[in-house]
Amino acid sequence: MSFNDNASLDTSQVEDARGRFGGIPGGGLTVGGGGLGVVGLIIALLLGVNPLGGGNGTSGAAPRTDLATRCRTGADANRDEDCRIVGVVNSVQKYWQGALRGYRPAPTEFFTQAVQTGCGNATSAVGPFYCPADDHVYIDLGFYDELRSKFGARGGPFAEAYVIA
Repeated sequence: MSFNDNASLDTSQVEDARGRFGGIPGGGLTVGGGGLGVVGLIIALLLGVNPLGGGNGTSGAAPRTDLATRCRTGADANRDEDCRIVGVVNSVQKYWQGALRGYRPAPTEFFTQAVQTGCGNATSAVGPFYCPADDHVYIDLGFYDELRSKFGARGGPFAEAYVIA
């Protein structure tokens, strides 16, 4: 599966929330009283985590560059897995807009480990899912790694696209 090198990608349909502390957007660190709370606060500050929320901290994942900078064309989608997923999301949204009158695009959010959704908290164990309460699709792209490493999946980009579709 490959994209037309000159195709334009629309990264506005995807939010990359990977690497936010604890995987919970703006989750921050809850600090209790006593010595344990102080120790937690010091560790958070040393790790560069904003313990009051607004989270640009990391959950141990390598920081990601902005999708809008990396994912502009089909050529980018052909060489970068994140950009390929953006291209798949764009294709799925375009298909449903043409096939189903009144369809509203469902924003897709990449996350790591856990995410807060309109349907409540979810972990990577849930797998990719749609939340009707906030009309978003959520996917931890580590799901694909797990399919390959734990279950021996060999479907590659086509299987990834199938999951999103």
